[in-house]
Amino acid sequence: MFFCFALSAMLFAPCLPAKAQQLGRVYRIGYISGRSGAGPLDELFKLALRDLGYIEGQNISITYRWAQERLDRLPTLAVELVQLKVDVIVTETTPAAQAARKATTAIPVVMVLSGDAVGAGLIASLASPGGNITGLTFIGTDVVGKLVELLKEISPKTSSLAYLAHPEMAPEAISFKAMQPVARKLGMTLKLAEARNKTEIKRAFSETKQAGVDGLVVSPNSVFVQNRKLIVDLATERAFPRFMGAVISSMPVV
Repeated sequence: MFFCFALSAMLFAPCLPAKAQQLGRVYRIGYISGRSGAGPLDELFKLALRDLGYIEGQNISITYRWAQERLDRLPTLAVELVQLKVDVIVTETTPAAQAARKATTAIPVVMVLSGDAVGAGLIASLASPGGNITGLTFIGTDVVGKLVELLKEISPKTSSLAYLAHPEMAPEAISFKAMQPVARKLGMTLKLAEARNKTEIKRAFSETKQAGVDGLVVSPNSVFVQNRKLIVDLATERAFPRFMGAVISSMPVV
C-alpha cells in the first residue's frame, strides 16, 4: 500500500507548479474522500510526499473534505475545494474523481484508489489520458476473477460466494459481472451484497448468513477501508474464507 501511495505522490509532482520548491511558497492540496475521517492512508500519503520534498506546514498545506460515507455529498465537496482555489485535488474512489472532474477542468486531479478510469469516462485511454486527470486505476475485471479462483483453491468446499460492494460505485458492478462466469465455472453460486455504510455492512453480513453464503470477496473502496476492522471481525465470526481486495488486505486492522 505504501508503494501505491508513493506512486500517487510521484504522479503528484508534475501537477504542482514547476517552482514548487520556491522559498516561502505554500501550495494547497485538496483531498476528497468518501470516508468519515482521517486514517492510516493519510499518514502514508504525507510520508510519500515528504520523500519528494513536500512537507505539510512548510511548502504544502492539505485541506480535507470527508463525505462521511455519503457519496452523494462528493460533488458539493469537490466544488468547495475548487472555490478554495487549491493547486491540485487528490481523490479517493471513482465517484470522488468523477465529482472533481465535473467541478473543474483547470485544476489538476490525481486519482487514488480509483476503479476503471476509462470505463468510468474519467480518461480517454491509459496511454493518452487527456484532460486534467492522472493517477492510479485498478483494472478490476481481471483481478476479481483471479480472486474467485484463489478463494476456491484455498477453500475447495466453498459453494456459495458473496461479493461485498458499494452500490454507488460503478466499477464494482462491472467487477461483479466479471466474477459471475468464473464462479459458475468453479461450481459456485454468486450473490451481490451491497452496503454504503457501517449499518448496511452489518445488514449485508446478516443477509449472507441467511442465504447460506460460505465465502466472501470484498471490493477495495474507501468506505470499506474505513470499516475494515468491522468487516474482518464479521467475516472471522462467520469463519469465511475471504479475499478483501488489495486495499483492505494490506491495511493494518486496528
